[in-house]
Amino acid sequence: YEQGMLHTRAFEEANVTNASKVKEIHLSFIEAGANVIETNTFSANKYCLQRFGIDNVAEINAAGVRIAKEAVVEGGKGTIVAGAVGP
Repeated sequence: YEQGMLHTRAFEEANVTNASKVKEIHLSFIEAGANVIETNTFSANKYCLQRFGIDNVAEINAAGVRIAKEAVVEGGKGTIVAGAVGP
């Protein structure tokens, strides 16, 4: 919430609406020494996103993976990307 992400929206939606913020958060974890970061996709499924009226599940998941991979390249520390898959 400190990063301006509203709890009334799906965090995963930011993959397509505020990719730079998602990448910034990933980079902060890498800079803090994380060996592994997770994609911002934990609740990026039809069931969870439909509560917010969101139906572009594939686009959100693809963007989440792309953003995490870009952050790893920019971070330059050999960090591993793990896919976050929720219920």
